[in-house]
Amino acid sequence: TLARKASRKLRVVGNIPYYITSPILFKLIDEREAVQDAVLLVQREVADRLTAKPRTKAYGIPTVLANFFGEVTQLFRVRAGAFRPVPKIDSALLRIDFSRNFFSRTEISRPADFDETAFRKLVRGLFGMRRKTVRNNLKALVSAETLERLESGTCARFLARRAEEFSIEEFLELADAIRGS
Repeated sequence: TLARKASRKLRVVGNIPYYITSPILFKLIDEREAVQDAVLLVQREVADRLTAKPRTKAYGIPTVLANFFGEVTQLFRVRAGAFRPVPKIDSALLRIDFSRNFFSRTEISRPADFDETAFRKLVRGLFGMRRKTVRNNLKALVSAETLERLESGTCARFLARRAEEFSIEEFLELADAIRGS
């Protein structure tokens, strides 16, 4: 509503407490049509998670969704000693540019029938039980017929892997294969 009153996209700036970082991040993603970008001071651990690469322990749901719906850049780190009182951890300044979503910065085209809700559900579901394979996590997300079709199709190569090994492109490919049911 504030963006509508201002008749332009918002630029969000904040020093985000650790315990509410995820809810704020997901709210920004939900409201990204009204937000140009966000520059956030967060705990270094959070910044490392949001900029993590596949096949790392830090890579997870926030990483995939933040980097799908925007472009996340860690600008610089801020040592704990820069604050009074001195916290126990370092911080980092992040920028999330919502004008540069995954489709706008890659050569991959957004499918006409792309279902954002289904994509989010898939990402969350595949990370739901982090140590399980994609095949086992999919059992709770898709029908037995869909899983059987995936096992005999081009996405069969994904099923023995874990979500933390997937690039955003691979999440999209799997979502597309599921949607093709």
